[in-house]
Amino acid sequence: MIRIDQIWLWTYVRDDRPHGGADAPAAWYCYSPDRKGVHPQTHLQDYSGILQADAYAGYNAGRVLEAGCWAHARRHFYDIHEKRPSAITTHVLDTIAALYRIEADIRGKPPDERRAVRQARAAPIVTALHAWLKEQLTTVSRKSVTADAIGYALNQWQALTRFLDDGRIEVDNNAAERALRAGGHHVQPSGFREAQRFEPGSILNTCVRAYRRPSCESHRRAIALERAALRLISTPVRPSRRYRPSRYDRY
Repeated sequence: MIRIDQIWLWTYVRDDRPHGGADAPAAWYCYSPDRKGVHPQTHLQDYSGILQADAYAGYNAGRVLEAGCWAHARRHFYDIHEKRPSAITTHVLDTIAALYRIEADIRGKPPDERRAVRQARAAPIVTALHAWLKEQLTTVSRKSVTADAIGYALNQWQALTRFLDDGRIEVDNNAAERALRAGGHHVQPSGFREAQRFEPGSILNTCVRAYRRPSCESHRRAIALERAALRLISTPVRPSRRYRPSRYDRY
């Protein structure tokens, strides 16, 4: 029997292209043996600024300003809608879709312009949705999945609406989600349980993802390097019998 332990992969992404930033996109990866809040708090101990993520409390560090993710808020309603559509889920999904249409119109625009458009077009939609959700919460069972979805959104409302006042903030953290899917890989069972076993992989992922940009002339080579690196770090390391210390004990 082979024991397989979970290893958690964290990724932090900077991508300023949606608000017209000139800095190159970058991603940083790190593994940990569990999902305890001490890991992101250690990663972010010297960071001060905006962090866009899901509602995980572990990101709450002293100098981090949380920005919420509308994709995560939407997902709760979407999952319900897939199984049992209702007037509530339909309205929420249509409203969030309207926000994304506004975002599509201002993608790549400077922060000040994005903020002005959001204040004029998105803020009224968000304000109306907030009042509507509070009203709907009184009409559903507190133990229902719909109440859970509404509660998630309302509890995160301050973070979810932060994008309205700052043109640098995206409407979601899908950039990190994409980087996580690209950096993640299936790890073969091995005799190593420690997160340090995967640390070379996090370094390789970070380097390759920073190099792999559509504007880079060596984009195809970067993709090939990434695939090769992921195969390499996914391969279990098993010592060959001929190099085991027991063969040389007699010397």
